[in-house]
Amino acid sequence: MTAEIFLVLVGVAGAVAAVLWLIHRYPLSLMHRTVLCPARQVPAHVCFIRNESGYGNIAPTDVASCSLLGESVGCDKECLKDAR
Repeated sequence: MTAEIFLVLVGVAGAVAAVLWLIHRYPLSLMHRTVLCPARQVPAHVCFIRNESGYGNIAPTDVASCSLLGESVGCDKECLKDAR
């Protein structure tokens, strides 16, 4: 009986560890905003990746796509400052 309880507890602990690792590993969400591009001074539709940027703080940490540049973003990503 105690062996079955031990195996169940180990399984539950493993499942919790896997879920926590997935939450930490992958971005929490995407955030779509229209911001003024600091480089070109025109409005741009930008998709930001929101992730944990501090203890309990979820903020935009990267740019996934931009309407001015397409899917590959090759700028300095100065619009991250405006998205917060």
